[in-house]
Amino acid sequence: MKGYVRVSRRDNRIAAAAVCLVGGLLLAGWFSFGRPRAASVDPAVAEQQFTLGVEARQRGDLRGAAEAFRRASDAAPGWADPHAQLGAVYTDALEFELALTSLKRATAIEPADSAIWVLLGKLYLQTSRTEDAIDTFRKALDLRPGHPPILSLVAESLRQSGEGPRAVEAAQLFEQAAAADPTDPDRWYRLGLTYQRLNRHEDAIKSFVRAIAISPETPEPYYALAMSERAAKRLDRANRALAAYARASRAAGKRDPQSAPNAEESGEGAPAPTDVLVVARRKFYNEGRPEEALSILDQAGPWNSADMSYFRGLVLQFLGRRPEAESAFRRAAELDPRNPRPRAWLGTLLLEQGPSTLQAAMVELRAAVGLDPDYAYGNYQLGRALLQQGKPSEAVAPLRRALTRDPGYREALYSLSQALRQLGKTAEYRSALARFKKLDNLERRRRTLATQVRARPTDPAPRLALARHFLETHSESQAVLVLEGLLSAVPNHDEGRRLLEVARARGGRSGAAEPRD
Repeated sequence: MKGYVRVSRRDNRIAAAAVCLVGGLLLAGWFSFGRPRAASVDPAVAEQQFTLGVEARQRGDLRGAAEAFRRASDAAPGWADPHAQLGAVYTDALEFELALTSLKRATAIEPADSAIWVLLGKLYLQTSRTEDAIDTFRKALDLRPGHPPILSLVAESLRQSGEGPRAVEAAQLFEQAAAADPTDPDRWYRLGLTYQRLNRHEDAIKSFVRAIAISPETPEPYYALAMSERAAKRLDRANRALAAYARASRAAGKRDPQSAPNAEESGEGAPAPTDVLVVARRKFYNEGRPEEALSILDQAGPWNSADMSYFRGLVLQFLGRRPEAESAFRRAAELDPRNPRPRAWLGTLLLEQGPSTLQAAMVELRAAVGLDPDYAYGNYQLGRALLQQGKPSEAVAPLRRALTRDPGYREALYSLSQALRQLGKTAEYRSALARFKKLDNLERRRRTLATQVRARPTDPAPRLALARHFLETHSESQAVLVLEGLLSAVPNHDEGRRLLEVARARGGRSGAAEPRD
């Protein structure tokens, strides 16, 4: 029997979009069972175990899938597919060295299989080995010359790797892929991004318009179009594109269309303040792009909105622009004097400047806690400040209040353990420290998954894993945000929609969750 690769049009589009996708959604459909095998193998056992592995992986049982694929490879050591699937499973489990070994073994067995080279290239991209990724994708392209998805993978890796000649080559390859298959909106979108990098904004605008015409419900091309229109000094068009991005983002997340004013109602095609915040929050919280969030806020112009000023402060402090962040928080406090959050952040910024501003920080933090005695972030920062003042006995109370409101508050738990240690309460200190270490391990897992989400923004697999992590740690609001981001990129993702319903049923808030601030 001769094996073959089954790739649907949807698979092609996902392959083009998710440059760092390591076989997650495509593998089960790509590999057939019938490769030539050595005479000593047991084909029936190998195929049975392979099928069990595919089914286990589809259920999310990575351990069971790995065991089944290993048994399949033992039964048929000359069959590449189990090794390739095993590499994909190891990648899902973040065991990158094991994944690399399995995928290299698969390429050694089937060096003429372009799909396996693609998987290996994506693994290289995911582990920041960009040059290896480019070389590997080129090998795949040699095996399937002119294949649009592989052309796009080479182009996208070149686009990510640098400016100048590489960006020029990336544009040429995207153009070739788009000419061969003009129906893929993501390919036009990424071609537009490449033109942006080359400052060819008129060409970029044409590409984004093509992407929008093919897939008008996808938000990202609208935002990119707004940036190119802005670069071309057409601010009215840029504002209209930004407003369209806000509408598409809300629609993709299944938000109530009445939950925010229609951007066109604010006049001159400019988005209303609420729409600006919807877009900026999505960029900051869902996509991890603070610079773009700030650009959206700056483009919108000044608004006498406490929420706008407060959120601007959050983004500025994240970017390390503390004087500007302090001004934004002070403006938010002036506009909404009963809101404890800007006062708490003012206290935080002052606290981090050192002993000379410690007393001023205490004033702001006590004011924040006075406005809301149960405000976890304010209590945590007040406890920190009291510890810095050498007052561990006073620090215990606000730190315990923070943990009462938010039992998973890792930083507050660590500060509490230090206060207890200073007070000589050894048993309580050890208990608090053990709880902190447990939470810290969970946080490390979260960061790893979040890094995968940022590296593979259009790949559903890491977003699903991160959402499940949040659900397991009772962070339903964060799970809602992650899943809404997933559904913005892949609107018809059944598992993502199911998990979103679970998260909301448990009390997650749609579109409003934020980090502890």
